[in-house]
Amino acid sequence: MDTQNIIPDQSIALFVKNIMVFENKSNVETIIPFFADGYPGLLFHQTEAGLTIQPHGKKMPIIFLYGQTIEPITIDLNGPFKIIIFQFYPFVLRAFWEINPEDINDNCYDLNNRPETKLNKLITEILSSPTIQEKVIIISKFLISYFEQKRNKLDFSIKGVIQFIIDKKGTVPIKEIAKKKNCTSEHLKEDFSERLEYPQNNSRK
Repeated sequence: MDTQNIIPDQSIALFVKNIMVFENKSNVETIIPFFADGYPGLLFHQTEAGLTIQPHGKKMPIIFLYGQTIEPITIDLNGPFKIIIFQFYPFVLRAFWEINPEDINDNCYDLNNRPETKLNKLITEILSSPTIQEKVIIISKFLISYFEQKRNKLDFSIKGVIQFIIDKKGTVPIKEIAKKKNCTSEHLKEDFSERLEYPQNNSRK
């Protein structure tokens, strides 16, 4: 199995952390471990026999969103495949699709469930593109279309704070983060709660 990491183009770098590609041309069974990394994302797969998430035994759609992985899972495939994963920053699920991230922890979200999303044309275009690079470009354009719709609602100062936390591997004191943002610790907590948590009137009871 061939793997590669692709640095996101600047056009999507504000909301995409990394792009991962897994490719196998052999007619064998492949099991890919999927570890908790704290990031939600979008997964596209091009396979002959489909993609199954274990231990749930769940057959997945060709393209879907997934939440943070809490429990270890594996991606099971038979035969040749191409998998492209766009890793998002934590705020993206809510900001782009108004999805409470906790609702799809260890789970996925089929984009066909959204009334404004018609995936048949997108999937056909991705499947018919011969190279990984072309497929990545098509998915990137799809995400940019969401960005264009939602850009007025996004606060990219929050994205900068998230990146600072990631760069420091979560070890930085909150006072240092607040100082970087020129605010108090209390204000920073309120800011994050307001922008990154799902609105209370839409939260689960």
